[in-house]
Amino acid sequence: MGVVVKADGYGTGMVAAARAALRGGASTLLVATLDEAFGLRAAGLTARILVLYPVPPVVLPAAVAARLDLVVADDGSVEAMAALLSSSGAADARSGNPGPRVHLGIDSGMGRGGIAPEHAAAAAHRLLGAGLGALAGTWSHLATPEDPVSVAGQVERFEAALTVLAEAGIDPGIRHLDATVGLLGGACPTYDMVRVGL
Repeated sequence: MGVVVKADGYGTGMVAAARAALRGGASTLLVATLDEAFGLRAAGLTARILVLYPVPPVVLPAAVAARLDLVVADDGSVEAMAALLSSSGAADARSGNPGPRVHLGIDSGMGRGGIAPEHAAAAAHRLLGAGLGALAGTWSHLATPEDPVSVAGQVERFEAALTVLAEAGIDPGIRHLDATVGLLGGACPTYDMVRVGL
């Protein structure tokens, strides 16, 4: 389970919420911004932290150095990550550098970011060709998780992306789509991880 602690833990205190989530068995902490992720690292938290939105290219090296899970969700973020990988960020077993942990963001219907399902393999191939060892995850965000009909369509689009990756022989890593409202409604598959927040 991933626990979202963005927006200062939804007003409860980000660090306190993160520590409680980890004590409760969370495998991953999720935040919206790089500043939030750095705040958790500064508080001494070493757990996996996924930054849900692509970070600017200028701060990618610092984000990778902080061992954050990062999202690529459009052509610009794919290219920025590929450039970093090509220059110095690729996995190097000899140096013990595992390289960045990258989650491929899919647009399953929200329409405000994400790779189109039919382009998932091309985006992944770009990253793998630049030196990424493997995708850490593939994910999307439910646009209307309270509407079962909409959720079914979004699951279909997410599954289409997973099929495209499978047909290209690409492991999607951790698959995650469901979040708090969808989880409570029970209309969405839980895949490998759910993201619980507010």
